[in-house]
Amino acid sequence: MKDNAKVNPFLRIFIFVVVLVIMAAAASVGLFYYIFGISEPEGLSPASWPQTFTDSFSVWMENEDGRLMIEDVAIDRLDEYGLWIQVVDENGREVFSHNKPADRPTSYSASQMAALSTSAYENGGTIFVGIFEEAGGTWTYLVGFPYAIGKYMLYYNSENVGRLRPVFRMGLGFSAIFIVIMVLVYGFWLTKHLGTITRGIGSISRRSYQPLSEKGMFREVYKELNKMDRDIRGSDKLQKDTDRTRREWIVNITHDLKTPLSPVKGYAELLTGNPALDRDTVQEYGKIILKNADHAERLINDLKLTYQLESGAAPYRPKKIPFIRCLT
Repeated sequence: MKDNAKVNPFLRIFIFVVVLVIMAAAASVGLFYYIFGISEPEGLSPASWPQTFTDSFSVWMENEDGRLMIEDVAIDRLDEYGLWIQVVDENGREVFSHNKPADRPTSYSASQMAALSTSAYENGGTIFVGIFEEAGGTWTYLVGFPYAIGKYMLYYNSENVGRLRPVFRMGLGFSAIFIVIMVLVYGFWLTKHLGTITRGIGSISRRSYQPLSEKGMFREVYKELNKMDRDIRGSDKLQKDTDRTRREWIVNITHDLKTPLSPVKGYAELLTGNPALDRDTVQEYGKIILKNADHAERLINDLKLTYQLESGAAPYRPKKIPFIRCLT
């Protein structure tokens, strides 16, 4: 399992920011639909859907010689969504209705119609008002929706808002300058730490590295640099010890080779300097020379085997042998 402490700090920051953005977006979308959404038969829709439906309902209405006609598709849509409609003429008297609640009046005054256009949720539903005009005829229709929808209008002092515009622009300007300054400060801060890391890598190669304090955002990088320096210094020490051991070993091998070569050389000089030696003496000198030559050859073979093992030229095949028989 991967150690979380070894994760790139930039990757952790990136993942953290991405998660925050996703959470903020999801929360914003959820809050928007929670406040400004309604559940209708086809799914979740914005709360402005009833007003849009009411405004577009007039496309299914026609004026035929002063008589209002409503297409069947409009009635089907009303039934599909569980809505009711009431149409009144210019005098406020009802001329058509469908699914209208029993408590709704059959005529309205001008003030009542004006109040209905701004009325909020009451008596189990919300009423939206639309107007249909065609060929000199005008009808007002009420569409009732079974949703708790609030109708609010925002009023403000335009003169004061106009005065605040320079303040907002100034605020935006200062915000932009602040963001630029923060980006520059972060850039200098990041450049400083990257420069420290670069110099540390260079000093490691020159063997002049000084351990860095393992803290801050780049503590894992500094930790790895310190570890790299310790490993390299340990490797250098091992290399020096190995070279010193090899030199000592070569010196010992040289000394060991001189030991058998000295009698070989001495007895060879005796043989060449005194040709009148008897047969027994010659054989004795020859045995001594042969014995020391074999010893020198074994030393040379050991040296050759050592280099072959180090270079991998000689395969190493260990095997088990009964050790008891070597003791008997």
